[in-house]
Amino acid sequence: MIASLARRHQTPSTLSKTLTATAFPLLADPPPSPSHASPSSDLHRNLCLSLVDRLILRGDVPAARGLIDRIITRPGWTASDAVSAADHADSRGLSLDYPRLLHGLVRSGQSSKAEEFYAGVRSRASVSSDPRVLDSMILCYSALGSPDHARLHFQHLIRMGHSPSKPAYDALMRAFFAEDRHSEAADLFFESGLLPFPSSFTCLIDCLSHTGKPDEAFRVLDVMLRSGVRPIKRNFRSLAFALCKRGRIEEAEDLCRLMLGHGFYVDRVMCTSLVHGYCKAGKLDLALNVFCWMKHPDAYAYDTLLFGFVKQGYIEDAWRLLDRMVEKGLSPDAVTYHVMISWFCKNLRIDCALELLRMMDRVGVPPDVHIYTVLISALCKAGRTEEANRLFDWMLDAGLIPDHLMFVLMISKYPKGYEPVLVLKILQAIAKRVSGVDVAMSSELSDCSCDEEVLQEKIAPLLDEILKRDVPPDVGKCGSHGYALDQTI
Repeated sequence: MIASLARRHQTPSTLSKTLTATAFPLLADPPPSPSHASPSSDLHRNLCLSLVDRLILRGDVPAARGLIDRIITRPGWTASDAVSAADHADSRGLSLDYPRLLHGLVRSGQSSKAEEFYAGVRSRASVSSDPRVLDSMILCYSALGSPDHARLHFQHLIRMGHSPSKPAYDALMRAFFAEDRHSEAADLFFESGLLPFPSSFTCLIDCLSHTGKPDEAFRVLDVMLRSGVRPIKRNFRSLAFALCKRGRIEEAEDLCRLMLGHGFYVDRVMCTSLVHGYCKAGKLDLALNVFCWMKHPDAYAYDTLLFGFVKQGYIEDAWRLLDRMVEKGLSPDAVTYHVMISWFCKNLRIDCALELLRMMDRVGVPPDVHIYTVLISALCKAGRTEEANRLFDWMLDAGLIPDHLMFVLMISKYPKGYEPVLVLKILQAIAKRVSGVDVAMSSELSDCSCDEEVLQEKIAPLLDEILKRDVPPDVGKCGSHGYALDQTI
């Protein structure tokens, strides 16, 4: 009895502590399922809201507001419970800090609950017009993987004349990056004028460079450097390749010099890209300057510059470069010789091209089908059919089978009626590559003087034998050419 009277005469602050102590156990047992409220959960919520009313009647508004906050933010309570608590507080004239509540829900990993709670209370003027609420919802939707909704709130915030917080801005950028929507992240960057988290600069530069927007990528790099964020080599490389691809070689070279100024080494791939760009533009002096940057250029770099010299007709320079390449211990490959042989054939200097072919034989670089195709085509065009025929036989003896391009070329360039001879020669070469075929059955060399019927008699059984075997993939197409021609002659 005395204890009861003592409680009646307690001050409001003492009473609030007592009621709060009794209120918290009510919150210790959360409602069961969010989807279907049971009578016990309804009773639990009603008891807590009744306690809020008693605290208000006692004049302890802070304690009442604190209890409402706990109902809203505790994980055990549903979004529906949270909205009911907010409605109850609103009907009692209690003002709630919605930005703090929403932010707390998101930070505690309850983003889905925050979204539902926001949908239930957004009609209140104090919610829809509060910039901090919009900022919290940017965080919320970004965490839920809904960057489109987050961006709508972002744009609304900008229209209101406010800037989002850095955590909200970074969260939205990350949400776009997570879905590989780099272009939209770049648009967001340019719209807001805000600095994102450091690693996003690299993502933005890569995206803009790869999508053919080097000017925008350079703007991002410029902002990055002016803001004091240390770049990485990849930032410069991506942009330099994008500039080279669009033919803006001078700007790419300037970027490489800027890269050197930041302590990064311009590698051979970048230098070769510059050399290729300058050669393509016919600026061989600038290409040579960049080539000299490289301490140890590889064969591909030499081939690139060599192609530039040959394309512009500087053959003597090309020869000197080829000699220098050999002096440096780099062996010219078939591609290197192909570049020069093609130029000689194109300019009707076939004897020089044939000399290069003999040089390849001396240094042990086997010519490929493409080199033979260029040479045979040039010989046929010059009317030197016998030499073309000998070169073709040489190619077949080396174990090379003509590809589709050479086959069509020879059919069109050789004299009319020579088709069966070509077919038989090709089939004989294929037979040597296919196991189990008796090559002796058609080992006699064919020539133009052979009767067509005789050639047909040789072609048919040999072709049948080949088709019965497992033809290697690299000669299968050639066999099909012979078969197709055999059906037409």
